[in-house]
Amino acid sequence: MTPRSVDLSADPYIGSWDFVVSNTPKGDAEGVIIIERSGVNYEADLNSELGEVTLEKVDIEDERLKGYFHYNGMRINVKGRFEGNTLEGKVGVTLASFPLKATKRASI
Repeated sequence: MTPRSVDLSADPYIGSWDFVVSNTPKGDAEGVIIIERSGVNYEADLNSELGEVTLEKVDIEDERLKGYFHYNGMRINVKGRFEGNTLEGKVGVTLASFPLKATKRASI
């Protein structure tokens, strides 16, 4: 069985998303989430003033995003829901989370 063909140009999640994570202990964190697709798997990088991290175990299904990255020895979970050109969710650890809001950049 061969994998079905995937039309990446029609994928609403692929692209650059400008984000803000509000009210962290270091203030608001701003940056960009870059979502790409390799075959059937999604990949995502987060770039901010704190540096660049790769989101691990990226899963996008039913308009929901989940994954995690490691920062200062901690696993930071990322969860959100896409609605059109926006993404809203949370970034955090087990006992503390912070609001995440992102807007997709227009394609050129």
